[in-house]
Amino acid sequence: MSDSRLLPGMGALRCFHEAARTGSFTQAAAALNLTQSAVSRQIAKLEALLAVQLFARHGPRLELTTRGSAYAAAIAGPLAAIAQATARYRSVLDSGVISLATLPSFGMRWLAPRLAHLTREAPELVVNLFARNDEFDFAAEPYDAAIHFGRPDWGRARCDLLFAEVAVAVMAGSWLSGREEPPRT
Repeated sequence: MSDSRLLPGMGALRCFHEAARTGSFTQAAAALNLTQSAVSRQIAKLEALLAVQLFARHGPRLELTTRGSAYAAAIAGPLAAIAQATARYRSVLDSGVISLATLPSFGMRWLAPRLAHLTREAPELVVNLFARNDEFDFAAEPYDAAIHFGRPDWGRARCDLLFAEVAVAVMAGSWLSGREEPPRT
């Protein structure tokens, strides 16, 4: 069980993350719609909680310390995971919106022409298509579903076969001319 006293506030983490990313309290403040002094106070609270200096201040220049860089790297993944989980949860709550990853050629040639029929049948449904060639982790990506080619061994995902594919070799006639027999394999 975790001790909540060891957890910094989300505001402090967001301020630190943005300041580490931009290298500036002023730019972090602008990105977060806060004042520069509010960002500075949040980072001071975080430094007090951690008992380390996260930034070295050289006049107007701001630089992450070694420990600050390590902490920024350590929290970047969890903050991204929280953002993804929030986006995924919100998309479930925003009924009628589905984010679908699909292979580019399949999405363009097979799926897109059929979306007009789907829109007539379910006009309240919004389908956001994303072209993806590679496998991915649903926990780390903002997709609700995927139509993909390959083995059904994606971790923590339910896979359903839509249809089988038939592969056919096609060769130029000029390549075949002069050969007794076409290749069999």
